[in-house]
Amino acid sequence: MTADAPGLLYRQAHLDEAGLRAMLTTVFEHERGWAFGGNTVILQEITPYAPVSAVPLTHPEGGAYDFGHVFTTRAEVRWKRAEDGTYDALVLTEQPIPALQANQIEMKLATRHPPSKDAWLVLNTPEPEKQRGLQWRLGYVEYIAENQAVLLVRLTELATTRRNAQ
Repeated sequence: MTADAPGLLYRQAHLDEAGLRAMLTTVFEHERGWAFGGNTVILQEITPYAPVSAVPLTHPEGGAYDFGHVFTTRAEVRWKRAEDGTYDALVLTEQPIPALQANQIEMKLATRHPPSKDAWLVLNTPEPEKQRGLQWRLGYVEYIAENQAVLLVRLTELATTRRNAQ
């Protein structure tokens, strides 16, 4: 893998739904990308959104998602819903976001892209539920700590989705 731009992290906690939406808009503006989320019962499939700031925070059949990931080739936002109903959000990017500067986590992180265009993360979901049994190939960037350990992996793109062989 080759060394790339420094990895930047931003974190905001205790966001209400409007605050999380505002953060998604700040990070992504009108970009196209992908998202998934869920709770202990429901896993939303990785789905394209345009714009990604419009990703749903609740399931169509009702109930808030407990977590979510929204990602583009430029950034990823991961969020988790706390017991009090607020959201804690983490942004991973290689490009500064001036509007979030006050929320930057001070860490020295390098980044590495995969060694070839054929390197992917593969996510398999378990059988037999309807939304399960899928396989996603995802592009990624590694966030590397000073000791050269991989600290985080940022998702960058959805390459393919397919149903696992039965």
